[in-house]
Amino acid sequence: MSAIGTGLTRRIACTGIAAAMLCIPSLASAADAVDVEAAKKEGRVVWYSSTPIDQANKIVAIFEQKYGVTVELFRASGSELLRRFNTELDAGQVAADVLTTSDPEAMGDFGERGIFTKFVPEGSANIPDYLKDPDGMYVAQRLNIVAFYTNTKILPVDKAPKAWSDLLKDDYKGQIVITDPASTVLQLYTVAMIAKEFGWDYFEKLNDNGVMIVRGGQQAFDTVKRGERQVAGGTDMSYANAAKMAGEPLEVIYPDDGVFVVPAPSAVLAKAKSPNAAKLLAEFLVSKEAQDVFPASGNYAARTDVEPPPNSPRLADMKVRQIDYKYVKENNQATKKKFAEIFQ
Repeated sequence: MSAIGTGLTRRIACTGIAAAMLCIPSLASAADAVDVEAAKKEGRVVWYSSTPIDQANKIVAIFEQKYGVTVELFRASGSELLRRFNTELDAGQVAADVLTTSDPEAMGDFGERGIFTKFVPEGSANIPDYLKDPDGMYVAQRLNIVAFYTNTKILPVDKAPKAWSDLLKDDYKGQIVITDPASTVLQLYTVAMIAKEFGWDYFEKLNDNGVMIVRGGQQAFDTVKRGERQVAGGTDMSYANAAKMAGEPLEVIYPDDGVFVVPAPSAVLAKAKSPNAAKLLAEFLVSKEAQDVFPASGNYAARTDVEPPPNSPRLADMKVRQIDYKYVKENNQATKKKFAEIFQ
C-alpha cells in the first residue's frame, strides 16, 4: 500500500487526519535543488492534473508569468486522467512531465514501479508527513473534501440533509445528484467506503429515492446551481464553495457523521522530457504562492501554514471518515460494476 494510504488509514500519532493537519510536521529530508536557468531553457512543461480547472489555470498563469516557462495543461477528472496516463504508459509514450491526481493509491503504485523520480521540493516540510511519500516520490498538492451542498434558493440549509443516512429520506426524493465512481476517483473512494459500512442496500435505497447520476464534480455543481436538483449528496465541495464565495446561493454542508478527505499528490515523471522544468513546476505547486490559490478558490491546501477557505471550518473541526485504501484498491472494479448494476 502507498505511504499516503497507509498514513490515512492508521491515522498516525496525531489521532486522525484532521488533528494531524494541525501537528507540527516532523523534520523532513532536505529539499532538492532546482536548476531554474535550465528549466527556463527547456521552456515548456506538460502537466497532467485533476486539479479543478479554474484553480489549475490560476496556478499555471502565476507560474508562467514568474518563470517564463510554458505549461501545457491536460486537465481531466481523476479516473479519466489515469485512464489516459495508463494508456500512454502501456504504449511507452507518456507525454506528462508532472502528474497530479486525486488517487493516492495509484500514485503509490506508480512510485513503487519507478515511474516517478525522487524529488523533495522546497516547501514540502510544511506538509504533514502522512501526506507525502517518505522516499520523496510524491507529495500532496491539495486536499479534496467530499461533503454535501445545497442550492439555498430551493432548499435552505436548515432543511438540507445533515448525515449520509438523510439522503435516503422521502424529503429528498428526486432531489439529489451524485457522481459516478467510474468517472471520478473521489466518488470511487466514497462509494466503496459507504458500501462497506452500510452495505449495498444503501445504494439500492438511494436509487429508489430517485437520485441523479452525473459524470463528475463539475456536472454535479452545474445541476445544483441550475436548480435541477436541490442537493449534491457527496461530491467535491470546492466547486460550491467557490461559487458561494462569488455570491451564488450555495452552501456546503459537512455531514455530522463525517466527510471524506482525499489528498491529491503530485510527482515528477522519471522520464520527463523537460526534467528541470518539471521539478520547477512540482516545487511551485507546493509553494505558499500556489497553495494560497486553493483557499481563495474554495478548496483546502495541503500546507499547514495556509488558512482554510474563508468562512469554512478547519479540518480539526470536522469529523473525518476513515478511508481503507487497501479495501478500495482490492474492490475497485467490483465497486464500479455493482454501482452500475444498481443505477443502470
